[in-house]
Amino acid sequence: MSASLRLYLSNQVRIAPALLAALPPHEWLTFARAEELNDIAGAVVVMTPSQAAAFVAHADGNAIVVIWSPEARTAQQLDFLKHPALAGVLDAGSDDDVVFVTLKSALALASVAHEQRAAHMLQQVLEIGRALASERNLDVLLPLILTHARDLTNADGASIYTRDDAERLYFRFWQNASVGDATAVRNVPVNEDSIAGYVSRTGEALVLDDVYVLPVDAPFHFNPDSDRTLGYRTKSLLTLPLKSKAGVVVGVLQLINRKDQAEVTLKTPADVAQHVLSFSVQDRAVADALAGQAGVALENSILYGDI
Repeated sequence: MSASLRLYLSNQVRIAPALLAALPPHEWLTFARAEELNDIAGAVVVMTPSQAAAFVAHADGNAIVVIWSPEARTAQQLDFLKHPALAGVLDAGSDDDVVFVTLKSALALASVAHEQRAAHMLQQVLEIGRALASERNLDVLLPLILTHARDLTNADGASIYTRDDAERLYFRFWQNASVGDATAVRNVPVNEDSIAGYVSRTGEALVLDDVYVLPVDAPFHFNPDSDRTLGYRTKSLLTLPLKSKAGVVVGVLQLINRKDQAEVTLKTPADVAQHVLSFSVQDRAVADALAGQAGVALENSILYGDI
């Protein structure tokens, strides 16, 4: 059983801490409202019947659900019994052995789902890597990287930057599903103290939950000019360095606004509040793998262009 498995408990659920500690390795977190849940693919969620109803409308990814009721089964609870994600039903009177077996079984199911999802994502990254490696035209390669990165992480938008021999960073391409079609930007220089500039300079990835709420002492800043011009609201960001085979930063990939549903468009601040999630650990891992292949493909494309 992987220690990366997660067990989300509603704050209305009452399960003894000693019982939770006896379960196979996992981390457990609490939540108050089903709408708060994100990064739940491959996780177990223990919630009340009313929370389950909200969860079905908001669900993101393949989670395993256990219903816990403070009283006898309700009509809502019975409605949920045929849901494919349901692993068990508990109530305040359930015996400790029943609770333990139910949660242990749910974690086992989540482990299988987690492994299957990880294997599928790895296969996608490998296929994308082969496609990137075969492309030599830089103007085709850059938007191709953006498209695949967005698909893998459910990002609403993405930008890509390239760095020259003098270590100057340039904004090259961007895509945004809510604003419009992919756009090329020819060699617009980027400040070193911007988020992309910081990642380029340090070679370290950066995950931000809300770019408008940064620490006052952060060594980078977010420029809201583009948001104002486009009538958009950037919230979550995942910014990654693109490195050559020798580990030299040759570009930066920035993913914008991870969505709970791929088909949703973010037209208003209310849309952003409802549908934008933080980039998860799995998003980071998948994007890292893609960035590694994209960096080498970018280096090869630049060298091919020089030749």
